Amino acid sequence: MNHKTYSIFALALVFAVAGFLTGCSSSSAPTIAITATGGTTQSQTITEAFGTPLGVNVTSNGSPATGVTVTFTAPSSGAGCTPATPTATTDSNGNASTTCTANSTAGAYSVTATATGATTPASFSLTNAAPSVFVYYLNGLENANANDSGVGYYAVAGTVTFDLSGNAFPDANGNCGEQDYNDGYAIMSAGEPTTPDTITATGSSMVVNSTTGTAILTLVSSNTEVGAAGTETFAVQWANASHGIISQFDGSATSSGGIDLQSAQAGSSPGYAFTLSGVDSEYDPVAYGGVFADASGAITGTADVTDDGTATPAPAAGNMTGTDNGVPATDFYGRGTASVAFNGGTAISVAYYVVGPEVLRIIDVDTTDSAVGSAYGQGATPAFDSTALGTADVFGILGNPWGASYAASGNIVPVGAAAGTYTATFTGEGDVDEAGDVTATASATGGNYAFDSSGDGYGSMTSITGLGDLTTFGVYATDPALNLYDPNNTTSGQGGALVLEMDSAFPAATGIIVPQGTIAATDFAGNSYGFGAQTYVVITALDGWEYDYVAQGSWDTTFDLTGGGLISDPFGYFVSGTAGEYGTTTPIPIAGTAVTPDAAGRYAFPAAGTAGNFAIGPVGTNPAANAFTYVLYEASGGFAFAMDSDTFAVGLGTLEEQSASSLKAMHFKRGALPKAQAKRKR
Repeated sequence: MNHKTYSIFALALVFAVAGFLTGCSSSSAPTIAITATGGTTQSQTITEAFGTPLGVNVTSNGSPATGVTVTFTAPSSGAGCTPATPTATTDSNGNASTTCTANSTAGAYSVTATATGATTPASFSLTNAAPSVFVYYLNGLENANANDSGVGYYAVAGTVTFDLSGNAFPDANGNCGEQDYNDGYAIMSAGEPTTPDTITATGSSMVVNSTTGTAILTLVSSNTEVGAAGTETFAVQWANASHGIISQFDGSATSSGGIDLQSAQAGSSPGYAFTLSGVDSEYDPVAYGGVFADASGAITGTADVTDDGTATPAPAAGNMTGTDNGVPATDFYGRGTASVAFNGGTAISVAYYVVGPEVLRIIDVDTTDSAVGSAYGQGATPAFDSTALGTADVFGILGNPWGASYAASGNIVPVGAAAGTYTATFTGEGDVDEAGDVTATASATGGNYAFDSSGDGYGSMTSITGLGDLTTFGVYATDPALNLYDPNNTTSGQGGALVLEMDSAFPAATGIIVPQGTIAATDFAGNSYGFGAQTYVVITALDGWEYDYVAQGSWDTTFDLTGGGLISDPFGYFVSGTAGEYGTTTPIPIAGTAVTPDAAGRYAFPAAGTAGNFAIGPVGTNPAANAFTYVLYEASGGFAFAMDSDTFAVGLGTLEEQSASSLKAMHFKRGALPKAQAKRKR
């Protein structure tokens, strides 16, 4: 056989072997595919199990593959889930799954699922969400105070945490928040000034009426002297998923305040404006207001003080000094502590809860005095001049619950304000109710205002006319990018200032000024609103004089807040005292038709006793017997001050437009509010 023959034979053999190998590959390596079938995109709160298992289906040449091992792989560091690499075996239908638990790191990540022979893994997009922390603060009258009058002032501030399923979210110790409670007399957090009470996750809850956004918040405190043996109940009217109006609603106390989603655990503003109102060591009404800077824990600022009717404007810059014991190392819930003194006096101890980088809720935590308030950032480089107020503004001021009962609201129009100048005048219109004496009704107002030439935002309004006995305000400018009544709102209502009333007749009163837009009669039409008001009744026969109200409703041609109102009335103004009931979840109607607003944005409602008036009446009696007269001053279609202007009651509240889409996104428990009435505690 020649070489040519051998070559042909060898070539034929090579082709034969190649064909054999190809045939073997085709018959022994089926096509394996793995496909995600469940839980592909989902979120869960850190440390909690995802609600839907991660599911896959494995096929071999298009048919279910039984007994195949599937490996799920999560990131080895950062946000991920546990177990990190679980395995599962496919069943007779080719299905396999695993349940993952979010680890303690928040963030988005992918989990892959692989099977031997499958070239492309299945993928799952997961997110570990931080729990939602809400900061709340209130002040009012306590119905359990042991002082001589049987009733006392109190303040409360704290946090509560919920997961994405609407459950109270426990920390490592089983707590879902913490709280400072202080009446400055007998009941306060046991570990003050350094250690707050804890809120236990077990028993704490939020139930929201899905139609109205009205809710019942129940908190179980480690302090058994507060609420009903430690269980506090609050009524909340949500305007959106990150902001609501809140009132204590359990008969032990009644109060009003705000609740807001926490967006940061530490403050970061170089400068703040603040107001704080409560009672001093003699249990007399006291309030503070001003501006301060916090540099590396050293507090310096300029502040006004009004104490039991004696108003003391800041004698000089730097009359406020102190130390911050918490910045930036606030605790897990964003709580820090500080000590501050005014005019060289005795320092007061305060705790503060961070809402966001520029918003703090502050509470006095001394054992002999009590107060609560807020501090708002002034921006990165404060440089305020006479243009710190808007081209038009509205204001609302309410007396301290332990001080004189009065309220004022109106509009302000600066005149002659210009960049680089620090003084100007203003005109406007206002209403004032001084302990049932309605001293100003749509009255023309005017006066002077000035801000410090240092640009720190410390200012005043003086020689005020047209507002009854109100002649002097302390005014403290805030960051024009901040919304003072809804701190998480970054799209509307920005700008304004805090206010401290500085007249001797009305001690310890505070309020806010917010920008006013163009006014039109149709601004409120067709929208839904959350409403909340704190009111003092001018009836000396009552043990206490405060009631608080939250509600939801609409304003088209008629203003109607009958959807889900909750009234807190521990002193028996509306609810029969003989029954010992403190309030009701049955809607207390407020309804009325306003006249077309005037140029100041003032909506007048009919006088008491006429048809269409705001009407709130005692349960089981004739509501018309106690019909209330309200006045509204509009800032915009999204916000207005609502002032009670009567001879028998004094009050102030806010009307805040609701975001329906935002409320639908809330993850609290849904359902009807409780119908049972609780018993009054003495």
